[in-house]
Amino acid sequence: RKKLGEQLKAIAGIEFNEHLKRIMNKRHYMTYTDVYWLFLMGMPASFILRQIGIRARDAMRIDFTNAVEFYRTQFEVREKKR
Repeated sequence: RKKLGEQLKAIAGIEFNEHLKRIMNKRHYMTYTDVYWLFLMGMPASFILRQIGIRARDAMRIDFTNAVEFYRTQFEVREKKR
């Protein structure tokens, strides 16, 4: 039982790391669910915003309260960059 438990933990750890890599590789195409999951896993907001291409000085403009506000504010910040 102990050996099986250790094997299951190892598999779960590998799956977690693969899931994390998949999300981080999405970059600009991260969904609100992906961002929320990263927050739950303890990723700092500055790191997440850097991954989706938002500068640190624009970080205060992004609203993480719900998906609609997240996408709206992210779009506004991206439009101001142009």
